[in-house]
Amino acid sequence: MKTRLENFELPRHDFLDLLDMYASTNWQNFETYNGFIRGFGSNFDKFSEREGVRFVKALVGAGLNQIDILEAVIEKVLENQARLTQPMKCKMIIDLITTAI
Repeated sequence: MKTRLENFELPRHDFLDLLDMYASTNWQNFETYNGFIRGFGSNFDKFSEREGVRFVKALVGAGLNQIDILEAVIEKVLENQARLTQPMKCKMIIDLITTAI
């Protein structure tokens, strides 16, 4: 049975706020994070580049290093760089690199 996270029944900002809350409280139920990952993956195109960066940072904050998600978000930022301002693009790339390290 799919959870509300997987069905993506939340606005994106609430979805990310909830993930941030779990990560910041050191939540240890990894099935919860799997629900977030599945929800993010099935709705990847709906997330902006900035939201993707925020998602990756929250996962890493929870102790989850999902290289495939990191690579997908980097690719999304690079693919859409024409519509991003230079400072915004640089900040997102720096955030992703420092998160990955």
